Amino acid sequence: MKVVKTFTIKTGKNGRGKTVYVGSLLDTGLFRKNVKSSIHMLKKYQAYGISAEIFEELGELNCKTIEIYDSENKLTWDAPFNLFGTVGWDWSYGEYEMQKFLEKKWWDIKDEKGTIIQKGKIKRGIVVEECSSQLQLI
Repeated sequence: MKVVKTFTIKTGKNGRGKTVYVGSLLDTGLFRKNVKSSIHMLKKYQAYGISAEIFEELGELNCKTIEIYDSENKLTWDAPFNLFGTVGWDWSYGEYEMQKFLEKKWWDIKDEKGTIIQKGKIKRGIVVEECSSQLQLI
């Protein structure tokens, strides 16, 4: 696997902080990002997010899967890119950049041995969500 593009952002309010590594898109269409759940998880919604700007660019680069590795819990979260775009939502905290979030229920989650401990709510290409206005084919 070869890195197609490495993504960075400026931290802090209005992007005035230091430049930090966010993740990399591989030639397989996989975008990988490392996080610490204590810092990066939007706890109220049990969701992880990525910069909306990076998300748009990933779409232009034909990203297929988003993978987030939680180094504190040694868990790998992955979801199809198009699912992130279909049921994910945009949100910004205060003056920070806009991000696209996806709730825990949509992710496949694997432990450090690669064993699936949660299967996301997808079945045969259809988003499965009871009482949702966002029920769509993906």
